[in-house]
Amino acid sequence: MSVARRDFLSLSFASLAGVALAPTLRESTGTRAGLTEVAAASGRRLARFDGDPGAGNVIYGASMPWTISVPGFEQQVGGHLGVHRSYFSAGQSNDVIAKVQDDHANYRHPFVSIKLPGTWASVARGDFDTWLRTLIQRLGAECRPVWFALHHEPENDVNNNGMRPSDWVAMQNRAIDIARSTAPNVTIVPILMQWTFDSRSGRQPRDWMVDYATVFGVDLYNAWSANGNQHWVSFADQMDFVLPWRAGKPILLAEYGCRTDTSQPGRAAGWMTGAFDYARQHDIVVMSYFNSWQNSPAGSWELDGERLTTFSNLLEKSRATRQNRPVRRTICPPRT
Repeated sequence: MSVARRDFLSLSFASLAGVALAPTLRESTGTRAGLTEVAAASGRRLARFDGDPGAGNVIYGASMPWTISVPGFEQQVGGHLGVHRSYFSAGQSNDVIAKVQDDHANYRHPFVSIKLPGTWASVARGDFDTWLRTLIQRLGAECRPVWFALHHEPENDVNNNGMRPSDWVAMQNRAIDIARSTAPNVTIVPILMQWTFDSRSGRQPRDWMVDYATVFGVDLYNAWSANGNQHWVSFADQMDFVLPWRAGKPILLAEYGCRTDTSQPGRAAGWMTGAFDYARQHDIVVMSYFNSWQNSPAGSWELDGERLTTFSNLLEKSRATRQNRPVRRTICPPRT
């Protein structure tokens, strides 16, 4: 518990530069230039986004359905989740804030997704600016890092009535503008499916690129199941389709999962370990396992047996190997 707490706080308060750094920055500069000077003085670079652990490091965690207790799961795996992914509808703004506050209080990085109150085009046009701006500003008031996704995995919802790829991109850009001007601790994370980058999908990845974003979000699954006809595919083979499109940005793996092949013990564990090692080598800085049975007709992704053991080991490894973390962009006062 103490290790996870230190890891979170060091990202939150730039502790390597000293606890006294936060008030000095707020009073004397409060600017990007001031943060850059501090980064240079401490021998560390400025974070690319708020909560950035730096290339070669991974913040590791999971999402889970409401039926599973997060503290209970953390007790089972032996430590706080580095990242906790959660999902909300457009009318659940208060629930989003409550979840973010709970995650911060328990030393997790919140990674929240929300659906929209209108079409992508209507949100991009500003028709729902009161809803969007208010929610982002409330997240900004939390001061600690928040990773925020608006309508993740949009590809299957395309139509010509305000729901074209260009509308989704414009909606993301509007949210990014609001966050950058009012809530620098809030990073807007556009999230696409890995399948979109596979030529067999027939999709055009270029249509979905949010060039304005500072991070690159993607969901990836090994679709193999014991009762299906999908081949077993390594994490690396799938992610290799994605990398050419990242444009040098750090990747946030918002969902990933693998089922257990009972005929080959250790196969799922090897897939998960290989995914983690690949992430460290390719600047995938956040990994959230989809620990759920939801929307999984071919078989649950829930962690059990060798997958649960591997997840626990990787959670600990993600803490033990994290080093040389960059200075945060947003400096907050310590909470009492």
